[in-house]
Amino acid sequence: MFRVLAGAGFILTAFFFIPLEMFDLREMRMQTAITCSIILALLVLYTSGFKRVRNKYVLFLMLSLLLSTLLSPEANLDIEHCNLYKFWSWQPLLTMGVFFLLYCAVSSHPMNYKDVRCLLNVMVWCGFLMAIYVMIQMAGCDQFFKATAGDNGAMAGFLGHPTHVAPFIGMLLPLALYLKRYLKAFLMMIAVLIARSSVADIAVLCSLVVYFGLKNKHIFLYTFFFALMYFSIFTVVNLNRQKTDAYFDSKPAIQWVKDIFLFEDHNRFNQWKQIAKDIVNPISEKAEQKFPLTGRGVGSFRFIYHAQHENNYKQAHNDPLEFTYQTGFIGLAFFILSIWYSIKRWWGKNEYKDAIIASLSCIFIASCASFVLQIGTISFYTVFLAGLLDNDIKQPIHINGG
Repeated sequence: MFRVLAGAGFILTAFFFIPLEMFDLREMRMQTAITCSIILALLVLYTSGFKRVRNKYVLFLMLSLLLSTLLSPEANLDIEHCNLYKFWSWQPLLTMGVFFLLYCAVSSHPMNYKDVRCLLNVMVWCGFLMAIYVMIQMAGCDQFFKATAGDNGAMAGFLGHPTHVAPFIGMLLPLALYLKRYLKAFLMMIAVLIARSSVADIAVLCSLVVYFGLKNKHIFLYTFFFALMYFSIFTVVNLNRQKTDAYFDSKPAIQWVKDIFLFEDHNRFNQWKQIAKDIVNPISEKAEQKFPLTGRGVGSFRFIYHAQHENNYKQAHNDPLEFTYQTGFIGLAFFILSIWYSIKRWWGKNEYKDAIIASLSCIFIASCASFVLQIGTISFYTVFLAGLLDNDIKQPIHINGG
């Protein structure tokens, strides 16, 4: 039953939508992910129960979220004689709590290798079908969605934006390679490239370096040198922006090459500098207290930052930085330690775990220049993979993915 419901969760969080303008696609993805997470957690509680969480830093991370909420500044808003208190914190805090239950459920549920392989197969199929739809959108044959960001915005799959769909497909590439689904992996890689997300391209390259570094030294060397060549060209292109623009503008036929290597920061670097300053400064000129250790409260960035600086940045486009803004250096430290503990525990010990580590590395790298961890589909897949990574499945160290 767990395998069936988990597979349904992968499909629904990736593809379910209601084709009406009144429904926000991003919110629909998150609500679907929350619903599927609760169902899986309740199923495990009913059947096998939760086991002890070995990654103690995950527990400290959850405590830091509560601490951040309790010590954060209050909104001091009164509507109809009702004090809203710290209204921005409770929804994201409960959402993170639900995903914590999903992590506990997946890491606790008794599974064998056949179960894991089936789950990974469903994930790869979802990534492959998403890639196919991106190609359909590129051909101008999209039936369900309307592009709102020009030609680039059209290649968004079922997730609403190219910078969301490209990392989602990319994070599943190591799993496809592990399962030896090479044709699917090739088409998924093509879809990542045509989505024109430099952040996703870099994240996928890094994840492939991790995967092949753990799997095959010879292939690792080829991947490493290819990645080094890509980063070299990427650096030259972006440091010589005016010459690059002039050259490619004169050659429209190869404009797509420019899209692969050019990084559009959209003023993100300046915003990141300001966010970093806000983390260590008071919340306003009149206030004296600072919140660098515990942050300004979970969910506060969406309501405070854009109002304080009069811009439209409701996400920092840098999940670790936004997380630090909201939970302080303590929250960031436990977030990094929780990832480090699981990776260190399983690094190089099991082939399918290595594929999961590479998959997670892709999405965590992408999150450093986007807000992919705030997308329900990606959050569901990421937490599920983290739970699989920490599930003590008794299998031989050397397992063939074929």
